[in-house]
Amino acid sequence: MSLGWKILIPGGLAWTLLIATLRVWRRQGGSTGVYLIGGLIIAVLLVLAFAWDFASARTAERRAVEEEESAEQDAGAFPVPPMDLPHYHGIAGSVPALTDQAPDSGVGDPGRPGGAAGVKEVTGA
Repeated sequence: MSLGWKILIPGGLAWTLLIATLRVWRRQGGSTGVYLIGGLIIAVLLVLAFAWDFASARTAERRAVEEEESAEQDAGAFPVPPMDLPHYHGIAGSVPALTDQAPDSGVGDPGRPGGAAGVKEVTGA
């Protein structure tokens, strides 16, 4: 898809316009000098397009190397856990609002699998 949308369709449109312009120019009696200047302009545009593509590829490669280096530097860092649910961090018993249980919730029931006394489900699930 990228090849078609970025290269083939614009190339086809440019080719159609070029051929139409050349046919009209020949019918109107165009000179050889105009063809040479037109060809030179097209050659310069192609060189600029390839240079731009080469520069963008080098930039992408440089960014990938920089991201890899930063990932290597961060590899020894301690990962930060999400801070939105306190009972995931083992502090549920110390927070009084989390130890209050609804009478029929069954979340804090020690006999229930996964249930522990004094822990209230705060996710709403």
